[in-house]
Amino acid sequence: MAGHSEKLMQSYAEIKYLKPNVGHFPTLTSSVINGFSWGKDAGNMSFTFGSVSEVLKRQQTFFNDLSLGRVRDCVTLIPEHQDRIVDLTSELKDSLKVTAVGAGIKADAIFTHLKDQTLVVKPADCTTALIYAIDSEGREVIGIVHSGWRGVDAELPKKSIQHLIDVYRVRPEDIRLSILPHIFKEHRTQETIDTYKNLEKYGQFMEKKGELWHFDECGCALSQYQDTGVLDENIEIYNIDTYAEAEKGNTFSQKLEVNQKRQGIEPNIGRFIAVIMMTKNQSLKASSK
Repeated sequence: MAGHSEKLMQSYAEIKYLKPNVGHFPTLTSSVINGFSWGKDAGNMSFTFGSVSEVLKRQQTFFNDLSLGRVRDCVTLIPEHQDRIVDLTSELKDSLKVTAVGAGIKADAIFTHLKDQTLVVKPADCTTALIYAIDSEGREVIGIVHSGWRGVDAELPKKSIQHLIDVYRVRPEDIRLSILPHIFKEHRTQETIDTYKNLEKYGQFMEKKGELWHFDECGCALSQYQDTGVLDENIEIYNIDTYAEAEKGNTFSQKLEVNQKRQGIEPNIGRFIAVIMMTKNQSLKASSK
């Protein structure tokens, strides 16, 4: 598979602009509240790159508009850029250190059965997916998978779906996922590919142009989701290039930051936010196939 499938190319979600501090709503199911910040007025949502008080105020406004409750009650995925998967249980949640900005978990994917629990991630360029599924007992599961080039190379998308299958007893046809804006192949460049471990499997997503290698990170992640049996009709992709949009001021791109610093340009550093939380509405019925 050389890239995104033709069928999915025809069904990419069109971005619909709402209030800037709200952003966009992936259409996973009515059983979850989810969204991501976007636009020139959305602002940086990462405490790493801004004043804690300002970011907290901005994030709480975002939470209020989506009826997500308090920021201090959220659990934020802090990516390690590997393939670590964590299950947020009641016991684990009770053990976490909670501050005014919530609790954090160092991992690359997180899943939970817990209702009224907001899961958060703050991406820049990485291929990030919000996940909704139904297990064998009819219980809902939500999650976030954050896979940059290292995670995709480590087969995190594939391992995450297999985790749902093995641990939660979820069938692939009962999984829905939404891939958020991400960096395109044109801008995901590297001088060497020596660090890649699975090129024999995914080399078709690499292309050398001049002195640089270009990696179709999202295409590779998508192929792994499809290989595990997730149905094309249950995959939504916001086919928006974070690098190009960061140049316009609509979001943030770590790759653009690096390139601008090399050119002596002061970059606009930050991250957007993506959230998902289960509601108490009637859930999607599991497939009877």
